[in-house]
Amino acid sequence: MQADSRVSDIEEHLEILRDRERDLERGNAQKELLAAHPDFVDIKEDQEFIDWLEEQPESISKGVTQNATDVKWAARTLDLYKADKGIKTKFKKSNSGSAAKQVRTSSGTREIAGTQGDKRIWTSDEISRMRPEQFSKLEKELDQASREGRIRP
Repeated sequence: MQADSRVSDIEEHLEILRDRERDLERGNAQKELLAAHPDFVDIKEDQEFIDWLEEQPESISKGVTQNATDVKWAARTLDLYKADKGIKTKFKKSNSGSAAKQVRTSSGTREIAGTQGDKRIWTSDEISRMRPEQFSKLEKELDQASREGRIRP
């Protein structure tokens, strides 16, 4: 009986660890998708996009509706939607690799993320470098920043 109890405890712990791993995978996938399509938060709530998904074959619509970890699939679905609707991505990649402001100081040039009013402007590079737990804590703020156009490539 003690062995059965011990096995049961281990199985419960293992399931908790699996849940955490799935959450981290989803967080990383969302972070990558937002880096590729900073306007995803707005698009996913747009009725026109929802209607477009309903018209698509299941293999395409599932790329967004039932997919939480395959970034390439979701990104390609968004690419197809934007191509069909003639939508250009809000933020294009710059040649410098970062849209952060360049500030000249006495010690040289350094990058800073900027602000828009009293709200922070994020860069895709910053977001992609976040650890999953950091991203989880800032997810609501990043969603709001995306809706307000405060995420730069």
